[in-house]
Amino acid sequence: MSGRILPSSVAVPLSAVAALAPDTAAACPGYYDDPCYSTEAWNTLALADAKIPVDGVLVLTSKYTGADADVAFASVELAVTRDGQPISGALEQTAALDVLVWRPTSAWQPGGNYQAVATVAVVPENCQVETPLALPFSVDVGPGPAPVVPEVVVDTKFADIPDISLASLACCEGAPTPYADDEDYLGCPGYDLQFDFDQCVVTTTTGRLSLFVSTPAADVPFATQILYSLDVDGAPHTRSLHALDVNLFPLYEPVCLALTATDLASGAVVAGAEQCFGQEYAEQLGTRPLPEIEPIDCPLEQCAVVDKTWDRTMCEPFGEPPVETGSDTGDVPTTGAADDSGTDPTDDPAVDADSGCGCATGGEASPALLALALLVPRRRRVRR
Repeated sequence: MSGRILPSSVAVPLSAVAALAPDTAAACPGYYDDPCYSTEAWNTLALADAKIPVDGVLVLTSKYTGADADVAFASVELAVTRDGQPISGALEQTAALDVLVWRPTSAWQPGGNYQAVATVAVVPENCQVETPLALPFSVDVGPGPAPVVPEVVVDTKFADIPDISLASLACCEGAPTPYADDEDYLGCPGYDLQFDFDQCVVTTTTGRLSLFVSTPAADVPFATQILYSLDVDGAPHTRSLHALDVNLFPLYEPVCLALTATDLASGAVVAGAEQCFGQEYAEQLGTRPLPEIEPIDCPLEQCAVVDKTWDRTMCEPFGEPPVETGSDTGDVPTTGAADDSGTDPTDDPAVDADSGCGCATGGEASPALLALALLVPRRRRVRR
């Protein structure tokens, strides 16, 4: 689906929609207030599968809030028994922060009556799963699956959206000074950008790319013995025991994806071919001048942005080399890639059901938002 530059007659109402679709992902009330949010702690612990293959490993997977894989690993202890008798083995890290494996010293014996007992270091208090936690499992006579890279389905979308920011505005000489106020919108941190629509115009637009990456679920026994790894431009992005469903957004440059499958028991790795996307939009990605500016019958100027407002002592006629500016509120970056938090949070530009009410947005505006934009009357106050 191709993006397009909205005509100038639509650009002003679109700025009102910016309040509903901020570029920067932000969490809603109660998310950051949660004392366990982003704390180095296990929220839950469970076995990926209660039955494992005879040549497999015990896979422990759950939700870990935090980013330090070494802390996550060091905080867990796992003791394995059969019929109450201890079995020798060791816990191991994997490429996924929240996936651990326990490997026996000797081969498994098929059958049941196995039990793993997990304990965790409770730091900070009340932010981790209650342990000790008994996790029964059994060992099957069959072997584990061979690692296979599944088909990767990528849906590419491009959107070109005019920027609504202090740095992008050009205003008539003598027009009211544009400025931004900090303000929460539906509980999400943001700002209120105020300027005179009749005397100011937006001068830049930003092309953004979204990639919706998915794979089919593995239809084989003991599928959770295989760990899938998605790399973006050679950097780790997502690690998962299950089918991938990842949204890479926003992207300001073409990107290349590579998927690998790792057998957690044997360590065998199968790598898929690297695939690249967005080359056809290369010249349109990032921030660039709008090809057409809404005409205003007055000389336009742009001023330095200082402390979330224009400094009228540092202005230049629009069209001449820009002045050096301080920090702006709402500038759109020209380069970057999607956020990774593993299967992060930020995979969906809409509300993240797992993390409360995330405010990550910014791709191609939905038909509903565009329809709303067309209904919004011209006004002098715009939320961003």
